[in-house]
Amino acid sequence: MHFTFVRTVIVCFVILLSVGCHGPVAELYPPKSAADAVEMFVVNNHWHTGFVLPYAQLPPRLKRLMSSFRDEKWVEIGWGDAAFYPAPSATSGLAVHAMFFSRGSVLHVAGFDAEPLERYRDYCVELYRLRVSEAGYARLMGFLDATFATSDSSDSIELGPGLYGFSRFYRARGKYSCLHTCNNWLADGVRTTGFPISPGYAFTAGNAGWQIKHFGRRYDPDLLQLDQ
Repeated sequence: MHFTFVRTVIVCFVILLSVGCHGPVAELYPPKSAADAVEMFVVNNHWHTGFVLPYAQLPPRLKRLMSSFRDEKWVEIGWGDAAFYPAPSATSGLAVHAMFFSRGSVLHVAGFDAEPLERYRDYCVELYRLRVSEAGYARLMGFLDATFATSDSSDSIELGPGLYGFSRFYRARGKYSCLHTCNNWLADGVRTTGFPISPGYAFTAGNAGWQIKHFGRRYDPDLLQLDQ
């Protein structure tokens, strides 16, 4: 275990040295005009980050994959290890298993009706509003679609109730590890919009949030909504 940990740290360090900071993708971000802008949110609970998206703006394919959700105004979507994420209580053993021996991943989808600012106001979270282009948003929808594992009939695979409120777990694609955490996954998705974030650095919620705040404010000064 000690050798595995040391080797992993070395690999992480080499990857960080080889990954540069990514600027915005000019044809995608920032939006060319207000008419081209789509509003979305990222929520950060200081351990885990996820997307908060208006249900009405999801494409038909994603609505089909999340068929249990029909009337909710907003959906929160996060990704994580198949054993750690659904666990009623987090343990160090589950965390180590997720980091080094993960056997699969899941998506967690939660629906709610209150506006995001109201929904998260009483929680210890940061909430960031991002305005992205329609083309960038479409690319994010494709990214989320590709994260759902599907059956032979191209349906999503619902695994059971989620963690809070009206929520569900779904089987997902992608391998969770210390080199690709839920926050790296979030940053991967944000990057598809052309936003200037470097997913290779975003192992923690703190770094993912810092990048969104630090780089996003250059193009959208009032990007930050809740900061606790």
